[in-house]
Amino acid sequence: MGSRGAVRYSIYSGDPDGYFSIDPMSGNIRIASPLDHETKVQVLLNIQATSGDPPAYGHTQVNIDIEDVNDNPPEFESSTVRISVPENVELGTPLYVANAHDRDSGKSGVVTYRLSNIGGGGDSTQDSSSQSTANLFSIDSRTGHLTLSRHLDYETTQRHSLIVTATDSGEPPLAANLTVLVEVQDVNDNPPVFERNEYAVKVSESTPINSQILQVTAVDLDTGNNARLTYRIVGGGGGDQIAHLANKTTAPRYAEDVSEVFGIFPNSGWLYLHRMLDRETRDRYEITVVATDNGTPAATATTRVIVNVLDANDNDPRFSRDNYEFSVEENMRRGAIVGVLAATDADLDANAAIRYTLIPSNTSFQVNPMTGEQ
Repeated sequence: MGSRGAVRYSIYSGDPDGYFSIDPMSGNIRIASPLDHETKVQVLLNIQATSGDPPAYGHTQVNIDIEDVNDNPPEFESSTVRISVPENVELGTPLYVANAHDRDSGKSGVVTYRLSNIGGGGDSTQDSSSQSTANLFSIDSRTGHLTLSRHLDYETTQRHSLIVTATDSGEPPLAANLTVLVEVQDVNDNPPVFERNEYAVKVSESTPINSQILQVTAVDLDTGNNARLTYRIVGGGGGDQIAHLANKTTAPRYAEDVSEVFGIFPNSGWLYLHRMLDRETRDRYEITVVATDNGTPAATATTRVIVNVLDANDNDPRFSRDNYEFSVEENMRRGAIVGVLAATDADLDANAAIRYTLIPSNTSFQVNPMTGEQ
């Protein structure tokens, strides 16, 4: 008969990666290499027991479940993403979906999201800006949907930097961060604004054609095409207004369009003369200028320009008659008035002051230079 010796144990299959070993004498199973639940959740060991000579064999199976521990933090596909958002996007509109994957299972793989405070580096201004940015956005802790809490304003801030933190529910919890750079897109939400509601300028009627007389200026807080302004003249010539002429009489205002008299450079806002002015015909103009931006839809602003036409000495005096004829008695005393000459001038003030002279001078007659008495 063969002798019966000690039993020896061995693993003969079921563990190709060598996670476990068995003590051949005691049969104690030990961990031989680090376990990873995410790689292998269960190992079925086939154990053989051998004894005697000739040997006798016995077999059994040992099923080992590898339990998960929270050894994997959540992972984002990238550490930074950039998104572009129009400044007029509605509140609550999803802007981005943060998605982190956790390789653990059970509650260790359950991920929640939150917006972390943005570091200010001790700069109070930056801290204030960070706080403002944090108040603008919110994130759904379960779905990771990033939304707006308050409206954006491109004119105040063109970009925001957010930190989304994904945290699992394991013990202890593990976390990962995602930086979201939000670029705010400008929309045409600011109309042009003129520097003044009304401009006034005095222009001599002798000013040459094409002379620049006044520049109107509007500003637009938007950017790009939304802030690119074009100027134009609109409206008629104010046909219901009254002209005050040098002789203090009145005449109906004119049917002419101001755009026939004035032009404007569309890009600069400089007003210029299309044709010569004539104060004696018209001494005042009201011009409506419109500034339009190139946004969609376009926004506009209007201003009024008052042009007062100054007199120039461009009119000759005119006598009331082409010929005067007076009768004189031969014995009239020296200095006696024999007649009065009358002339008028359509100009104003000094330009309309008339002085009378005799050409050629005459020793028998004289004319009063101021009154025209002869």
